[in-house]
Amino acid sequence: MNLNIKERFERLLPPLSADEFAMLEASIRTDGVREPIVVWENTILDGHNRYRIATRLEIPFTTVDKTFEDEDDACIWIIENQTGKRNLTDVQRTFQIGELYKLKKKKHGAPKGNRNAEKQMGQNAPFERTSEVVAKEQNVNESTVSYVPF
Repeated sequence: MNLNIKERFERLLPPLSADEFAMLEASIRTDGVREPIVVWENTILDGHNRYRIATRLEIPFTTVDKTFEDEDDACIWIIENQTGKRNLTDVQRTFQIGELYKLKKKKHGAPKGNRNAEKQMGQNAPFERTSEVVAKEQNVNESTVSYVPF
């Protein structure tokens, strides 16, 4: 099965070290690809390294399809998925939080599909700043999110 790799998606993921990649390859040689590769519209969201190894070694793998409204939603999923399952350095985590903030800021404050999402705020609705939302989701102080250099 041929899957697509999109640089924008892969760039969101911290690369594996040479040792981590070697350990993953050894695991796949021994046990096969245990976790499905997550795709959206035939493009890999999670499992780039597993895909490369499995393809090169001709080891079968499965996929799981995700559905998103747009690429930004797919990017948000990638970041949230990675921050939940990987040990990230402080620098990597800061980058992930910054990317998540930028993506969510574009969408925050208006219904999905609204072309004026970045401009609209409910007249009488309580409004939570995007930095507050991301800080709560990532279990960090809001000043951490606000400080992230863009």
